[in-house]
Amino acid sequence: MDNKKVQDTLDYKTAELVGLPVKYFEKNRENFFSNLNKRIANLNLNSVIVLTGGDEIPRYDTDINHYHFCQESNFYYLTGVREPGLYAILDLQSSNAILFYDEPPENNKIWMNVVSKDQMSEKYKLEVVPKKDLNNFLQQRNMDIIYTLEGENEYTGTSVLTAGLEFKGDLSYLNSRIKHESMIYEVLCETRCIKTEFEKDLLFFIGKITNDAHLEIMKNIRPGLYERDLENVFLNYLSKNYYTRFWAYPCIGGCGNNAATLHYDINDKLIQDGDLFLADMGIRLCNYTSDVTITIPANGKFTKKQKEIYDIVLKSNREVIKIMKAGETTYPQMDKLSKMVILKELQALGLIKSEYSVEELYDKRIWKIFMPHGLGHYVGLDVHDVGSKVSYKSERILEEGNFITVEPGIYFIDFVLEKAFNDPEQSKYLNVELLKTYKGFGGVRLEDDVYVTADGVINFQDSLPRTTEEIEAFMSKNNTYLNSSK
Repeated sequence: MDNKKVQDTLDYKTAELVGLPVKYFEKNRENFFSNLNKRIANLNLNSVIVLTGGDEIPRYDTDINHYHFCQESNFYYLTGVREPGLYAILDLQSSNAILFYDEPPENNKIWMNVVSKDQMSEKYKLEVVPKKDLNNFLQQRNMDIIYTLEGENEYTGTSVLTAGLEFKGDLSYLNSRIKHESMIYEVLCETRCIKTEFEKDLLFFIGKITNDAHLEIMKNIRPGLYERDLENVFLNYLSKNYYTRFWAYPCIGGCGNNAATLHYDINDKLIQDGDLFLADMGIRLCNYTSDVTITIPANGKFTKKQKEIYDIVLKSNREVIKIMKAGETTYPQMDKLSKMVILKELQALGLIKSEYSVEELYDKRIWKIFMPHGLGHYVGLDVHDVGSKVSYKSERILEEGNFITVEPGIYFIDFVLEKAFNDPEQSKYLNVELLKTYKGFGGVRLEDDVYVTADGVINFQDSLPRTTEEIEAFMSKNNTYLNSSK
């Protein structure tokens, strides 16, 4: 993909501040309406879907917001609206979207930027109606069915943000028209997991600048820094050059044993000579996210043990990417392959006993001792994006337009190893004494964001040095601190 072409098409730094073009969200709605017709038999088009956006709620008991507002992902995907406190109606008959907005009092202009109803309409090219008129609007529309988004987030189990509708008095008859249909949310999840061309271009750009920020970590790391210093390098580079305001998730920057804690984010340890440093860091731009992990030697040189483990993880990553193809590869195939590679190579290193077949090791879940997580997840508006669990899809098979992570890892987690050593059913597969020499090693994870095509994938991290040789060469050439200490 030609990154210069992407940048020439749209200035993403400007879009981060003012929003993406409305045509992008018109396309999202078009795709969503089309999928609803495909997936829901005999869909009654004389229907509406009522959406609620996020609210800007002060934290705890203060009147101050400690964060920049970030719109709820489903509402943003279908409307492009970045302001808090709105409702929207999607009309299945006309394919129109209507916003419901309370215009702030004029005196608010003293304290903040105030968007008028007319400005809101012009900004998003949508009809805007006062929120107080929502119920009357629905009465006049006289639709057969009122849908809301209902369901659970597949990662957290928390309920999706749902419009709480209650009609009273003369309008109480509308309560019987509310239909509780979880399929609406599932179809939206499916729609979101197939990225449009504009999403692909934007995500490529976010991946490119995320790569550059990780390269800055490689240029600046050295023993004697704190883990948080590298988090600052990453975030400051992106803030300075692209005016990013949000991380995609709390930065994970762990050295030594901390690299074996999957979501470690304290980042307060002093980096020692000989440590590996695992940086799992992504950014949010124009409401979309990246999720990238590198693992590098703090002093610029891998030890023999570090190189051996790193090379296994990289091989697992690359072998999975080789088989990925839309319409052919399933997620369980990818996940199993990543773990089979790790088991086979750990066996070759002597950490797992050689008399057992790799299939038996896999079936006995020995991989869980070393890689206790799945291979990856969708990425998009949420860093753990929706779409992997849809009830009408019996198998999670790759589709063109999917954007997912490939992130195998090997971790030497003290308490996990101790439990395995003391479990006869697991320890019989392990060379316990040799594994004990890896105490304090930490972990290695390599995470690429890849876009699925009919012919394979586009790896958005191709510009990063990934082999141990490439990393050492890059750091030797570009890390002035390490060079000056030679």
